[in-house]
Amino acid sequence: MKQTLVIGSAVVDVIINIPHLPTTGEDVHISKQSRSLGGCAYLTSNILRLFSAPYSLCTAVGGGIYGDFVLQKLQERGVPIFVRRPEAENGCCYCMVEEDGERTFIVHHGIEYTFYESYLEDIDTKSIDSVYICGLELEEATGANIIKYLKKHPEFEIYFSPSPRIMKIPPERMEEVCKLHPIVHLNEKELWEFTGETLENGARKLYEKTKSPVIVKKTYFPTKWKIGLFLCLKLLHNKRRRS
Repeated sequence: MKQTLVIGSAVVDVIINIPHLPTTGEDVHISKQSRSLGGCAYLTSNILRLFSAPYSLCTAVGGGIYGDFVLQKLQERGVPIFVRRPEAENGCCYCMVEEDGERTFIVHHGIEYTFYESYLEDIDTKSIDSVYICGLELEEATGANIIKYLKKHPEFEIYFSPSPRIMKIPPERMEEVCKLHPIVHLNEKELWEFTGETLENGARKLYEKTKSPVIVKKTYFPTKWKIGLFLCLKLLHNKRRRS
C-alpha cells in the first residue's frame, strides 16, 4: 500500500476555556487553559498513524517556545521531522472555547504554514498515491508552491479541506486547485459561502468545477472524526482501484 503525503501545519493550540467571548473592554476570567498539538495536517496525519496507514507529514518545524513544543511532541510520537528551521519561529492558535462549546480562533501563522518543494527532497515520490492539502496553506504567500508541485504529479489523488477561511483563498488559486480534480470536504456554511447555493445545488455546482466527489458536513463532528472520514475515503478508493 502506497502512502499519503500530508502537507500543512503542525501547530500549538493554546486552549482557553471562558464563559463567553468578552465584549470590547470587558474582563473575563478563564476557567482553564492548556496546550496541545494541533493543525489540520497534523491531525489528519495522526489519524493515519493511529490506523497504521502509511503516510509522511510534510510540515516545517521552526524555533521559539512553540517550535520547541511542536518538535518535542512530534518526536514523542515517533513522527519523522522532514523540515527543521530553528531560525524561524512557529506560530500558535489561541482557541477560545465558550461554555456552550462554541469555538473562536485567533491565529498567528509562523513557518509551519509555509511550503517549498525543497521540503520534500527526502521523500520518495514513487511511494505516494494520495495527498492531503488544506486551504489555510493555500492562502499563504507560498500556497502557489503547493499547486505547482501537485501539477507535476497528476497521478496523485488529492483530498482538499478548504477550511472556514475558504473565501480568503485567492480565487485564481481556488480555480487551479479545482482543475486538479480534488475530493473536497467542507461544511455547509463553507459550501454556501463559496457557491452561494444551498446544500444540494451547492454540492452540484462545486462538483461541476472539480468533477470529483464533494463531501459536505451538515452536523458537528469532533475534528478527529472529520479527519477520520478522510482516511476511510482513502481506503475505500484504494480498494476500488484494486478491484
